[in-house]
Amino acid sequence: PGYALAVFTANAARPSASADADSPADLAASRAERYRQLAEDQYRSWVLVMSEAALNWLAGTPSVMAEQMDQLIDASTLPSVRLGIIPFRTPARVCAPHGFDMYDSRGVCIGTKTATALTTEPRDVADYEALFDELERMAVFDDDVRELLRATAESYRAS
Repeated sequence: PGYALAVFTANAARPSASADADSPADLAASRAERYRQLAEDQYRSWVLVMSEAALNWLAGTPSVMAEQMDQLIDASTLPSVRLGIIPFRTPARVCAPHGFDMYDSRGVCIGTKTATALTTEPRDVADYEALFDELERMAVFDDDVRELLRATAESYRAS
């Protein structure tokens, strides 16, 4: 919860933030509810791949980040979640130019700073599937990811 609040508070402070946007507290509460749903959903699965660098982006305080690492460890044990992290110094065979979410083989949601785009064009979806497959091969999972997250949490706690 502290991590979500830190992220949404930072975003709300931007000059371009909409005055009619939900409050950071409301957004953080919504994120917590989605996590609860994720933990209870038995019918869908999620695979998340991120770089180790993302874990070291200090959003909030070191204690908030240590709590977030603990939350990620917890999420990595959920039966519907497969969490992968690409460790520092892993040879980059590909680079993702931006974030994206894939929905089976039906569509890809592409995120930018100010908007999102959805493509269902089979050639585009296949291109993102190939990119994701390569990113997934670069990542560590399961016990290796939890070891990396524990070490990162301990580093934050020592700060």
